[in-house]
Amino acid sequence: MKSLDPKEKPTQNVFVGGENASNQQKKHYLRKIATAVVDDYVVDQDRNTNIMRSVQVLEHEQHAKEQQADQHGRYPCRSPGCSKTFAHDGKLRREHEAKHNPPIVIDDPPLSMLTIDSQITEEKRDDMLAYQKSILDYGMLILNFWDAISEGDGERGSATKYSLEALYLMFQVYALLSPQAAHRLVWNRGVKVKLGSSNIPLDLLLEFFNKVIKEAVKKLGPSATPKSLDRICNSLGITTALMKRFDSNLSVFRRSGKHIQRSAKSDTEKVVNELVKHNAFTHTPGRKYTFYSKMKPSLLCGFNLHKMFSWVNDHKRHMILYRRAR
Repeated sequence: MKSLDPKEKPTQNVFVGGENASNQQKKHYLRKIATAVVDDYVVDQDRNTNIMRSVQVLEHEQHAKEQQADQHGRYPCRSPGCSKTFAHDGKLRREHEAKHNPPIVIDDPPLSMLTIDSQITEEKRDDMLAYQKSILDYGMLILNFWDAISEGDGERGSATKYSLEALYLMFQVYALLSPQAAHRLVWNRGVKVKLGSSNIPLDLLLEFFNKVIKEAVKKLGPSATPKSLDRICNSLGITTALMKRFDSNLSVFRRSGKHIQRSAKSDTEKVVNELVKHNAFTHTPGRKYTFYSKMKPSLLCGFNLHKMFSWVNDHKRHMILYRRAR
């Protein structure tokens, strides 16, 4: 795309439906274009292949370590004739094996094989394109979280604000809970408040209930007693439903607490015009930023899978020992 002029006809991904196209054809075309944008500027096939290869190496390494354990679950010294055993395949075992003559040295996989990074040479470096890809990568991740909440899609990560909470959530879903309890945990984290894609998290619904309780307590004034407060809390669900039905039948207008945002159309057009003017999404070797030098095109660049596997295994042991880190 070289211009945003509506009179200029595109040469690629042309819409053949015309003005008389059905809504289904328009949706299909929009999905096709969106898929092409994600495939070209967000999904890195080389990076995905590198991730799969690294995971296979780590799984093979983990399986090999498990095979080394004896019937009591201990790891024997790998030096011939040594009867020493260890509870863990860790630093103590390696230091003991290094004291033998000749020492037993086990080479770990090269770090480059276990680190996710983009294979871009200095000659082909394009900081501007990498910056745009990084924004798309991060922005679509955040939008996916928001969409998972509004659609009530429990299988998408809508409650993974912290890495530990996300990990323990996966422990519960895939290992600790029964299939019925795991299904409830995945799909019972939101509630639909009205028609359409309008699901909200349960904790936000609780805040709405708290607001109703506070209003009721305020109206009681000095007449508030523990008994009356218990009665309000126990009848909260019925009271809220009656209030909504009453307001609906009387056509009572309630101003929404949602903030109305100004249209970003003009700002968006300015940004898009600048992107088109500078060919921001076209790979141009040699474009370098001063303050964003050597910008990585993805949040996953430089991510060490070996450290992640070790981190997950450590917390597996914490779960077995009923220790939960905070």
